[in-house]
Amino acid sequence: MAGNHEYYGHGYRSKQAQIRARAKDLGIHFLECSSDVLKGVRFLGATLWTDYRLFEPHYSQPLAMHEAKEKLNDHRLIRMERGAFSPADALAIHAQSRQWLKDELAKPFDGKTVVVTHHGSHPNSVHEKYTDDLLSAAFVSDLGDLLQGADLWIHGHVHDSFDYQIGRCRVIANPAGYVLNRRSINSINEAQFENSEFNPRLIVEI
Repeated sequence: MAGNHEYYGHGYRSKQAQIRARAKDLGIHFLECSSDVLKGVRFLGATLWTDYRLFEPHYSQPLAMHEAKEKLNDHRLIRMERGAFSPADALAIHAQSRQWLKDELAKPFDGKTVVVTHHGSHPNSVHEKYTDDLLSAAFVSDLGDLLQGADLWIHGHVHDSFDYQIGRCRVIANPAGYVLNRRSINSINEAQFENSEFNPRLIVEI
């Protein structure tokens, strides 16, 4: 699965095609509006992006999109065919991904279902220090209606750890965050991660 940074310095469509082809060559399952079944567990995945509606009705979707355009590197470092990757592009891809997930989760499956997305899927994945930050709407959407179709939902993009239950679905985020001392280390073993709660040995039982 690709996050937003994988597309930095590249065209969105061409880079995605490159990742997909390389993953196929390496025998890796690349999840982008695609699924796989491993040992009886169904995995569904997409980068997802967001709908920018996290703070409605207090802050409008257009206002959140404007904030993202002004402050996120996504809209300076990713290209589309006609120019820069815009919040409107992210919103359109989110709508497609969300519909795909809805359709897939509605299909009967005799086993556990795990959804993997880069962007967050529930407001509970916003740390309290960011609850008033309008940019959070570019990190997390409220997909509470879809969570009930999954047993486990794993996501990234946020830089804080989360582990909570929404109905039948467990939601987990276990990000390392940025490497704070990346300019002065010789190996990853010396890294000081932004998220002090990151657990590199986390195992989740489904």
